[in-house]
Amino acid sequence: MKNKKGISIVVATVLILLITVAAAAVIAGVIIPFIKNSLDQSTECIPYQKQFSFDSSFEYNCYRYESNQFNYKISVKSASMEKTAEESLIGANIIVSESETGNSKVIQLKQGTGGSCANGGIRNLEDVCNSNSLGNVIPPKGGETRSYVYTSNKQLKGIEIGALLKSGKQCEISDSIKQIPPCI
Repeated sequence: MKNKKGISIVVATVLILLITVAAAAVIAGVIIPFIKNSLDQSTECIPYQKQFSFDSSFEYNCYRYESNQFNYKISVKSASMEKTAEESLIGANIIVSESETGNSKVIQLKQGTGGSCANGGIRNLEDVCNSNSLGNVIPPKGGETRSYVYTSNKQLKGIEIGALLKSGKQCEISDSIKQIPPCI
């Protein structure tokens, strides 16, 4: 008879325990942080869901057609917010939709963006296009309302706005104007 030797029950049990501990370490080290980061990113915009709105208390949110250009005047209101939330917010995305083609363009309304009177440009309402003093676009801070002019050679069918965060995350649309009337 041959001498057959097998793994003892104790050794087999220890091996199963080591495999279980290694699997738990992989789960704890890889899968849990992945899920946590995904949850953090998916909830990052919750405080900013209603951050920006178009303020209709002023007689803006309308357009003028001058010199073959549409000048859209818009007033953007920013809701009050906590200091920690304000630190994560860098501005807003304004999405303009053309009537003829249906194409959309995203304009970032954030600190340091230079104002422009050119086609597709946005500037602060108080900036004059004929002067050399066209300043940077200033997004509204918590509780403020600011007005802007967007210049286009095409008529727009709508304008939407949503928060833009320091992380680069573009939050959902918080307000929109479906029909833009002519200015009175």
